[in-house]
Formats: sequence, structure tokens, C-alpha cells
Amino acid sequence: SMNYFLNAETVSASGTASLLSATGAGICQFFIVSPNTTSNQTAILEVYCDDVLILNSGNLTSRTLRPISLVGEHRGPYNNGSYHGTYLNHGNLKFNNKFEVRRAGGVATSFLIMYKIIGV
Repeated sequence: SMNYFLNAETVSASGTASLLSATGAGICQFFIVSPNTTSNQTAILEVYCDDVLILNSGNLTSRTLRPISLVGEHRGPYNNGSYHGTYLNHGNLKFNNKFEVRRAGGVATSFLIMYKIIGV
């Protein structure tokens, strides 16, 4: 369902590298991520706004079938139905200079990400 509304991007990150870094002023409506694998992998992710840590995910276990909503929320298909999930855009995380998501640990180094950032 991640590709139904927007195309997911594949990114790689090791150590404490960024999965995404957006500069300028804006609002992140949602940021959804999963390890790019069909089997479970662990990941620790951090979200920064204007170089200030605002979220540490802790040690998460996920795979492409179970994306993680770091900002906003992804609601998957109901009862494993064949229709696609929806994105609830109540995240609306505002930043003035920079929005960044970094890898902070875990096994996963390849990720699928989806996000919507609008400028202000």
C-alpha cells in the first residue's frame, strides 16, 4: 500500500547517516519507513527538526509489509483486505531550517521511505 499514493524511495544508511535531509522551512506531514526486506530487521531511527532531536524510535523490528510511521500515521488495509491503506496527515511537524531522519542503530541499512513535505 506504500506505493498506492506515492512512490516509495529506496535509501541506504549505515552508522548514523541520514535517510533524508531536507533544508529550508516547511512542514513534514508524514514520514513512513521500513527496512527494505521481506524478513524482519531491527532499526533505531531519529527525527531532527532544526538540528534538535525530537524523536528516537527505540529498537524497532519491521519489514516492507509493516511500515513504521515516524511522523503522521499510516493505516494499513482493514482486516487484510485487498484495498490499500491510507495516510492520516495529522503529523504536520513544522521546521524552520532543516528536517532530518537519521539511522541510529540496528541491523537494517537499506530502507524504503515515503514522505510528504510542503514548504511554507
